[in-house]
Amino acid sequence: MVMNTEYKSWLDKIVQKIDEKSEQAKQKQIRQMLINDYFSELNLSKRLQLDALSIPYEFLRERILKIAGENAEHARLLKEHLEKRGGSFSSNQFAQNDQEPTQIGYRNLIRDFEAHKALEEEYIRQINLIDDEETKRILKRIQRNKARQKELLLDTVMRIS
Repeated sequence: MVMNTEYKSWLDKIVQKIDEKSEQAKQKQIRQMLINDYFSELNLSKRLQLDALSIPYEFLRERILKIAGENAEHARLLKEHLEKRGGSFSSNQFAQNDQEPTQIGYRNLIRDFEAHKALEEEYIRQINLIDDEETKRILKRIQRNKARQKELLLDTVMRIS
């Protein structure tokens, strides 16, 4: 009987350690996801700002700049949430993920429309993947905004093409 109690105690400790490691891995995965999302939003914001320069109509240019600002706000929300969860960025990550746009032109809006679509789909995947309610709430908010932005981008592309 003593052996069974010792064995059970030992087994419980092993299970607890495995659960702790699993939880740490989940938290690390969420932090990495937030970092990737942050850089995606930031880069998209920069690209839209450049794209707006070539749009011939003021009201459409303003629309694109507004979307760029919203994407920068998404990046800020993601960064704050990441830091609140104990994550951070290294200066190396900034250099690796700073994708400076190389072309200017309204045709790039099609590329940015596709990027919005892909990012919206990625947010939906992430929402269904994670258990953390606060992270889900933030991602749902951004995903809904992405859906609206996608429609505005499509409308803009159709108007100027």
